[in-house]
Amino acid sequence: MQLDRFTIHDAHLSHLGIGGWSVSIAPADQPRVNVARRVHARVVDPEGDVVESSFEPVVTPAGRWRVCPGRVRLLTSQDGEWEYFCSGGEIETRLDGERLDCSLRSSAPILPLSSERETLADQLAEEMALRIAEARAGADDLNDFDRRLAALEPMGFYTALLADILDDYRDKPDLRRVFHALDAAARQERETLRGAGHWPASPLDWRTVVGA
Repeated sequence: MQLDRFTIHDAHLSHLGIGGWSVSIAPADQPRVNVARRVHARVVDPEGDVVESSFEPVVTPAGRWRVCPGRVRLLTSQDGEWEYFCSGGEIETRLDGERLDCSLRSSAPILPLSSERETLADQLAEEMALRIAEARAGADDLNDFDRRLAALEPMGFYTALLADILDDYRDKPDLRRVFHALDAAARQERETLRGAGHWPASPLDWRTVVGA
């Protein structure tokens, strides 16, 4: 279903993700067919802590917020929910009368998630989220872990997670056979990013950086 005043940005030559999106969020008292109502994300607050935030008209000022890796949710007037997985990025808001213009951008591909049937982007996002959750579970200081996680450069983190997944599939043939489609998609993503000059000579050791 189409969403009013919603624009998708480039995909960084990625075949699984997009570069971001922009949307105009309408106040709740404006009856429209299908418009955005609010955006939910974990972002870095002025004190440097990672907090759950809701972006919506009237209560959200103009500004920029660094997004912590994880899911970003876009809620609509028809009780719909569009979800995305990002490995970090930035949310920017601008005031437009009663509306709030909100954009999500990242240097790394942002994976759109499906609410109907599972896609390869869904599977990749789940694998990435699992690795983050496992690392977070082993952290001594969760607040410090989240701050360090949010400070990671998005493309470096995305390629590091992708390299982790490919290493697992290489070392576990049974797993690769079960998830052969995802393995092939991850390999294609690596080659696409390498061709665009985004694949590092040595993947980021992100677990050490975040203190896992």
